[in-house]
Order: sequence, then structure tokens, then C-alpha cells
Amino acid sequence: MNRDSRIIEIELDKIVPNRFQPRKIFNEDVSELAESIREHGVLQPITLRPLGEKYEIIMGERRFRACEKLGLKRIPAMIVEMNDREAMEVALIENLQRQNLTPIEEALSYKRILDAGYVTQEQLAVKLGKTQSTIANKLRLLSLDKDVQNALLKGEISERHARSILRLTDKEKQKIILDYINPQIRDKLRKAKAVVIVETILENIKDAYIADMNIVDKIPLDWAKVGLKSWEEAALKA
Repeated sequence: MNRDSRIIEIELDKIVPNRFQPRKIFNEDVSELAESIREHGVLQPITLRPLGEKYEIIMGERRFRACEKLGLKRIPAMIVEMNDREAMEVALIENLQRQNLTPIEEALSYKRILDAGYVTQEQLAVKLGKTQSTIANKLRLLSLDKDVQNALLKGEISERHARSILRLTDKEKQKIILDYINPQIRDKLRKAKAVVIVETILENIKDAYIADMNIVDKIPLDWAKVGLKSWEEAALKA
């Protein structure tokens, strides 16, 4: 990686987000940062790399978004020369070290860098200062049903919920438990007096966490599908 010591002003419309950005949901408000930039300017230049006729963000996406919010035309930037491997490692590892990714974003980050073949699971763990088992356990979250992953991504369920659901191998049953855990749907079920079906499935729920999933695995899938449809319809009519 070669770094140009010069800091130059780059037009915002020539800048593109990092293709290896692990964050899937940008729910962090940049208004406060935007106001700081309005008053003091961009105190720390963003880092870019040339990408064809554009520049790709390596570090500083929040500053870039804040400048867009302010309607600015240019932003100070430091230009570096990086290949795809270096750009991916910097983007993923920097974001992972900030520890503000969702568990799914973290797992997807691990998967992307491992799939690229640049590092092994063990080497990645060393780079991040984590154990290999921590990496492996995060990756297991990607075996969940897509609806469950999306709920975890949006913060609708906790990672503890998700790990409990992992004990179910049947993804249809994972979705039944997901709907029961979701507070809004659970409240509708209670109002519709249809929650008894799910409570029959989960006799050992404690404090909204799944204590024992074995009973769910014993239920025939066809019955679960019929039950799912019936209490979903009841909830929608509540």
C-alpha cells in the first residue's frame, strides 16, 4: 500500500462507497456530525483510493455522508493506492474493531473476508484479537432462516434469542419461534387469544428467552404450518 502525503479536495460526486463495507443498515444519525462539520469543517480527511474515474472510500464514510447531508460539493481526502485485498481488509477489520456492527453484519464480514481466501479463520481471529471459536459462533448465525437473520439485523431480537433459535434445525419452526419472540406480534396474538397455540409449543419460555426447544422439534412440520397460518390470521384480524 502506497500513501500519498498530499491532502486534496475531492468532489463528492466523484466518490463511491466502499464495496466491502460490512454495514448493511446505516441507522446512525449523522446530524450531529454534520453540525460539527458546518461549524468547524472536516477536521480529519477521509481516506480514498482511485477506482477508475472515481474514488472509493476506505475510511470516513460517516464524514462523507455528513457532507452530503450539508450539501457540500467537496471534501478533504488523503489518497492511497490499495489493491482489492488491502481495501477489503482495511474496511472490514476497521469496522469490526469499532464494535458497533450488528451480529449479522459481523458474521457477514467474517464470511466475506474468509470467502475471499486472504486469511484463514485462525489468522482472522488473531488479527481481531478474538478466539477462533468466537469467529465460528458468529458464522453459525448465518445458518438461521433469512427472516430470523433479518430480525437480528434490525435489532428486533437479541443475539441470545438467535442462538436459542439455532437449536432448531427446521427453518419453518425457527420462524414460528421468531414470531412468538417479536413483541408486536406476540401482543397481537395475546389480544386475539391465539397465543395458546404457540404457548403449547413452548412450555418452557422464561423471560422471553427460549429455555427448552426440544418440544418444538417433536411437532410434525405439517401441523406447524397449519398452526402458523391460523394464528397469524387471527393476529392480523385482532
